[in-house]
Amino acid sequence: MRRNRYISITVWILSGILIIAFVGAFFCGCAAKKHEPSQKRLPPSGSERGDVIRPIGISPPSEITTPERRASMGLVKLGTAQLDADSFELAMATFRDAINIDSTNGIAYYYLALTYHYLDQPELASGLLDKAEHLLKNDADWMQKVLELRKETGAQAPPTYRKPVEYNDGDGF
Repeated sequence: MRRNRYISITVWILSGILIIAFVGAFFCGCAAKKHEPSQKRLPPSGSERGDVIRPIGISPPSEITTPERRASMGLVKLGTAQLDADSFELAMATFRDAINIDSTNGIAYYYLALTYHYLDQPELASGLLDKAEHLLKNDADWMQKVLELRKETGAQAPPTYRKPVEYNDGDGF
């Protein structure tokens, strides 16, 4: 019984020593650090930067597109291969998927309109050509393709908005 009492006292003493050692180490570690006011680092100016070395094969930031656009264009590429193989239904589904991924991809709208043209559905192609024309208006090459397809399908360009004519019958109202 006496032996158990000495063991428990020894355990308590060792536990106390360990706790004091950990607490002391913690406070010593905190006291050793100097807290200086944090300063945000600004990016270096032009003269400090020096020459930037770009790895070969990586496009400059102005040419990098969004992941959605890259995925959408991958589907457009797949869809054009399906069009070449005369798989119109499959190509139509692929172009729709491309539009669902990136609804601002005018090229996908163009090829979906082309697919509808091949399937003799010019009324559906017309609306898609309107959207493609709106999205591709800054690209002369694609605008030329859109206009050629519009001419081939016989689809009319959407009318431009005109302010309604106001009539004045002289009553002042």
